[in-house]
Order: sequence, then structure tokens, then C-alpha cells
Amino acid sequence: MKNFIKNKLQEALLNEIIDGGLTYADLPECVKTNFQRNITVSVAFVKKDGTVRHMAFRRNLSSYVASDAPKSDAQTNMLINNNLMNVYDTNSYIKKLKETGDATLAAKGSFRNIRLDNVLAFMCGGKVYDMRERNQALERFGDAVYNSLTKNMVSAMAQETAATDTELK
Repeated sequence: MKNFIKNKLQEALLNEIIDGGLTYADLPECVKTNFQRNITVSVAFVKKDGTVRHMAFRRNLSSYVASDAPKSDAQTNMLINNNLMNVYDTNSYIKKLKETGDATLAAKGSFRNIRLDNVLAFMCGGKVYDMRERNQALERFGDAVYNSLTKNMVSAMAQETAATDTELK
């Protein structure tokens, strides 16, 4: 019963809107489902230094060995408290694994945090979920960043637009 109440409280907190930007509750179902099931999702987001990072990520890596040190509430609930997704960059992991041959070291080196209110777009199941308007990317970061989606994302959006235009005719 205690875990049930804790889970319901966490779910309620996830559904709160933080600073008007994208939150976990606002994520497209495909992104949430793949994140929970540990299936790869692509993302374009603005890093803290203002540059754009494109990456494929997963929630967990089987080769990562978690620390035994006790975690604070802030560490345990990063998504709720800070609107951050803790993920692993799968391309970085593969590259570091080839370089070092050490899966644990590669996993540690591929850990990333994604601020949800800095996400430009997600790509999941061949479909692009454009978050630029939701996160006011043009106003906050400018035209160059706003137009920094991957070629695959742009192509998928163009195909979707063409299919919609065809259906309307």
C-alpha cells in the first residue's frame, strides 16, 4: 500500500507543469512508452552551453553498474524535481565501448541529462514530435537553433506533411 501511494504521488507530481515548458506528462505517448520500456528514441535538444545535440538514447544500459551510495530525494526524483530525463546516449556508448573495450566505463561516459524544456523534437517509431513551439525555441534560442533538427527528422516531417496534403485533396 505504501508503494502504491508513493507511486500515485510521483505520478501526480509528474503531471504538474513546471515553468510552462515541456514536462514528462506532456511527452508524446510513444516517447514515454519507449522510455519506460528502454527502447531507443532520438532527440534534438539545446545543451546548457547553447549548442544543439542530436542523439539516440535509452533509459538504462545493462552494462551500467549503479553506485551503492544512498541517493538523496533530489537524485531519486530528477524528472519530477528538475524536469530532467536521465538517459544514456547509445551512439556514445557504442563509440566508447569500441575505444576502451570496457562496458562499465563506456556506460558511465555515455550518461546524459536532457532538460525537457530545451527539447526541439523527439523521433520515435519513424514519427517526429516537434516540441519547438511548445518550448518557445525560436524566441529563446533564435533561428539557427530552431532550424537544427536532424536530416531524418526534417525528412520524416516532410513526408508526413506530403501524406496529409495528399489526404486532403
